[in-house]
Formats: sequence, C-alpha cells, structure tokens
Amino acid sequence: MPRSRSRHKHPHGHHPAATHEIAHKPKRKAAFVMSLLGAVMGAVIALIASDSQVLWILVGATIGLVAGYFLGKGIDKSTARK
Repeated sequence: MPRSRSRHKHPHGHHPAATHEIAHKPKRKAAFVMSLLGAVMGAVIALIASDSQVLWILVGATIGLVAGYFLGKGIDKSTARK
C-alpha cells in the first residue's frame, strides 16, 4: 500500500468554500503613473516657458503632479470592480 495514504493531514484546515472566494486587493496604479507623467510634463512645460528658472520648473512639476494624481485617481475609481 502506498505510504502517502498514511500521511497526517495538514494542521491548518482547508475549507473548500474559501478557495472560490479569494479576496483580491484592487491594484491602484493609475494614480501613481499619472502623477509621475504629470510631474514630468509640468516640469518640461515650465522649463520651456520659464527659460530654465528652477523655481518655475518646481512649481510646474508640483502642479503637474497634483493634476496627474487626481486624474489617475478618477481613472482608478472608474475602472474599479464593484
């Protein structure tokens, strides 16, 4: 007779109903990606418009970061599973 039948069961109980209901954490990536893209685009636009002044480049990057975050947050909300 095979020895595998004499093995002890796993100490942590396995519930068959729980295997079908695996909870997935929603991936919220659009807010992060859009924030980075917004910051880069804002910095580039400010670089061109301000004639390479660091203060205006930082302001443009910050505005782009905030705008990209809210845009990405809206995308995440619209594509979330219900």
